[in-house]
Amino acid sequence: MSESKTTIKEPLASIGDRIMAYLIDFLIVQIYLCIGGFIMLIVFLIMLGVNKNNPVPDESYIIMVTIISVISVIAGSIFNIYYLIFWPARHEGQSIGKKFMKIRIMIVEDIETGKIRKMERGDIGITLMRLIFSIVDALFFFLLGIYIMNNDPNNQRFADQQAKTVVIKEN
Repeated sequence: MSESKTTIKEPLASIGDRIMAYLIDFLIVQIYLCIGGFIMLIVFLIMLGVNKNNPVPDESYIIMVTIISVISVIAGSIFNIYYLIFWPARHEGQSIGKKFMKIRIMIVEDIETGKIRKMERGDIGITLMRLIFSIVDALFFFLLGIYIMNNDPNNQRFADQQAKTVVIKEN
């Protein structure tokens, strides 16, 4: 652990709490994607049943399956973008996983004095920045992010440092 002192006055979220919140959010996104895949499979099977007399699918079948697939991918992408970027900003720094684990993303206004504030609707750029810099934290199966968090006095991962955020434990 680093020799410097924590400057944030609020209780910081533990690495374990943050990992659990991430896993909950990951499962939520995966469930949504599985539902989309299941819908695509049902449409595919229905269309296959309609064409059961014709072993070679005709153009309308291929077009319909392609359209449903494209719609499903677009809907999944929109959900992911909303959930990862807009949701935390609209829910004062909490995703469903963070709410369940009673932790929250806070904006660091002054790291020297430890002044922080709750995330607001206008902080979408900050959540986007956290998401982009999460690529660095995800290196080596997220071990780099965990290492950085463990060695930072404010438990900030690289994305938190760049976006000037900190994750706190709520009472």
